[in-house]
Amino acid sequence: MDNYRQTQSQVSYNQELNKNLSFQATGFYTFGSGYFEQFRFDDTLEDYGFTGVTDTSGNEVLSGNLARRRWLRNHFYGILADVKGEINQDHQWQAGIFASNYDGNHFGEIVKTWFETNSPIWNKYYNSKGQKKDVSGYARYTGKMGNVFSLYGDVQLRKVDYSIQGLLDDRRIADIQKKYLFFNPKAGMTIQVSKQNNIMFSWAVANREPARSDFTDHIGLNSDPKPERMYNYELAFRHKGELVNIQTGLYFMDYRNQLVLNGNLNDVGAPLRINVPKSYRLGWESEAEYHLHKHWTVLGNLTLSQNRILNFEEVIYDYTNGFEVLVHPLGNTPISYSPAVMGSLEILYSLNKEMSIAWTGKYVSKQYLDNTGKSDRTIPAFHVHSLRASYVLKPKFCKELTFHLLIQNLFNRIYVNSGYTYSYIFGQPVRENFYFPQAGIHGFGGFEVKF
Repeated sequence: MDNYRQTQSQVSYNQELNKNLSFQATGFYTFGSGYFEQFRFDDTLEDYGFTGVTDTSGNEVLSGNLARRRWLRNHFYGILADVKGEINQDHQWQAGIFASNYDGNHFGEIVKTWFETNSPIWNKYYNSKGQKKDVSGYARYTGKMGNVFSLYGDVQLRKVDYSIQGLLDDRRIADIQKKYLFFNPKAGMTIQVSKQNNIMFSWAVANREPARSDFTDHIGLNSDPKPERMYNYELAFRHKGELVNIQTGLYFMDYRNQLVLNGNLNDVGAPLRINVPKSYRLGWESEAEYHLHKHWTVLGNLTLSQNRILNFEEVIYDYTNGFEVLVHPLGNTPISYSPAVMGSLEILYSLNKEMSIAWTGKYVSKQYLDNTGKSDRTIPAFHVHSLRASYVLKPKFCKELTFHLLIQNLFNRIYVNSGYTYSYIFGQPVRENFYFPQAGIHGFGGFEVKF
């Protein structure tokens, strides 16, 4: 059972200082609190830190059926403020700051047992607190050089402080203090080849810190998770015509210490990530829209990519004679959960402004469950189809009343789109794959009212 609620509030202020200068600021606060509840069969009480528990007859209770709740209670607040200025109609600038603080309290409690006991076991069996302070400042410039060239530049300086302390849900002790300082520049140029066509090039550096789960899942290992850095290059072409719109481009993402999924899950079902020293994502993306007729429109997109880790080393555990860590160099391997081909096609029929119906087909190629590139750890390629329809009415009691219908997996295909895997050695190599099967044909209906 899941029970989580958030309360959000914000206040904004805008001021036009003069015709070329404006200021705006937003403050926000979010409070969240909730839990998920689990029934546990014959759990060992010592795993919860409880010893010396006795039943009503005075006999020691070592295990039993119980229900537990894992809580998250958090406060998230901050401010965003910026100033926008205009040198002239061809040159604009913007600068601002962002500051936030996140305080999260993770704790668990046993709410019910299926055995009689004289011992109190209702106190928190784990309790940890996390704090994340995030402060950044940025400056941005956009400008036109005549009617052909447009330029932009963006720089950001960001400081992140992490703190995680206390007893985690598996009763490991956390004492994590991390500080990061990131510099994220970005620049780009657009060339207006003609009224309908332009070419765009951009370059950027992006740094990102590990998430809380990356730290807590690494406790007890030899190294802490590292922040990842990406050097991003993009070259794109856009055409906007009366009947045809096309956007196509190449991208290259060069990573250092990318955090990639390793195919495993932690004890609450969240995916685990690891750093890989060098990796990249190289691809071609394309979108097109063709107005075939006043009633018919065809839309499509296609992505072809190569996603690789350089010199990947598989870490595998051997339990044959106790516990041994084995490292297998595998060379260059595909990144997990990164299909090489993705595409979709949609055919839209609009009878008039009030009624439309669309068919959509989607294809995703084979993916790997981990980063070894081994064929016995894959998610098979799949393609699915959907159908949607909408009808708009304009009754007297409201401005607009729209009815929606969506039918997914139209042809009732059996497929999976995700999963996880475990590999280890116990006398001989063992591989266990688990998949998430998707629903057969199913549908949704709804309506939207505008006043």
